[in-house]
Amino acid sequence: MLYGTNYNKHYLSKYGNPKIKKPLTSGQIAHYGLQILQALKFLRDKDIPHGHLHPGNIVIENQKALLLDIENSIFGAPSLYRPQILELKRVNTSEAVDVYSFGCTLYEMTFAAPLENSTCDEFPTEISEDLESVLRLCLSSESLKHKLPSIEYLLSHPFFTRSRALTNGLASHEECRIHLKFPLSLKENLRRAIVEMEERLKSDQKSVRYAKREMRIQEILSSEEEMRKQKRRLKKRDSVWKSTSSLTDPRSCSASTASSPTPPHIPAEKCESEGRSDTAVTSAPSPLPQAGRTALLSAICAFDKSKLTRVQ
Repeated sequence: MLYGTNYNKHYLSKYGNPKIKKPLTSGQIAHYGLQILQALKFLRDKDIPHGHLHPGNIVIENQKALLLDIENSIFGAPSLYRPQILELKRVNTSEAVDVYSFGCTLYEMTFAAPLENSTCDEFPTEISEDLESVLRLCLSSESLKHKLPSIEYLLSHPFFTRSRALTNGLASHEECRIHLKFPLSLKENLRRAIVEMEERLKSDQKSVRYAKREMRIQEILSSEEEMRKQKRRLKKRDSVWKSTSSLTDPRSCSASTASSPTPPHIPAEKCESEGRSDTAVTSAPSPLPQAGRTALLSAICAFDKSKLTRVQ
């Protein structure tokens, strides 16, 4: 751990320079990828699962790839790619975990960036066909849906066999005879640890699938409930509108009929004669002139009540 680094950051930002991203060449990828596969095969032959393969656990020294943190899986520490592995049903064995982690490591060596999703089906055209074939074998959704290749199958791939022929005299892992012996009790404990690790992985994957299924069911139920609520709101709005319209229509009709009754049909001659008589009867008297009004007012004011006599 470097001094002053943040524990929660990605290992690239802790140990490298994220401003400079430079992928490895195709020859370097084949050379180091072959050595990583040979190391994984050696560990598997000794019943030692790695389970923690990623670029942060690989050291390059004198053009040789060295794997670190081999004991993490035995101690029960989770892998860096465990969130992605939990979503992949077929990655449920220790070898499948190592092969998938190798594919993610190879992807990062090729593009100088980690894989964003759990699968990858599209690759740039500038990489070689053999390298793309290896990446598809380890990371494509089709391979992850059915079955991942074994470590032995990847070692026999043309992308790595061609690199083995072009090592230019460099000592390979096969030439360096490594001897590693364990007592029988330790071997049994390692096998038991592998079985328990795989069972726990399958159980966690099942829990993740169950949680996702529950979330989908809740989303469907919530959407259906929301649709029912909207239908209830629409029905309530329609019923309120119908009730208000039924209450307002009779009033307007009665008001309109009362305010404007239909007049009866009257003959024209009768209307003219009746119109003349009505005009003569109901015609108002012509207003008095100003002098007459003055005389009338003065007479009223000068009227003396004392001169009135009661008639017996």
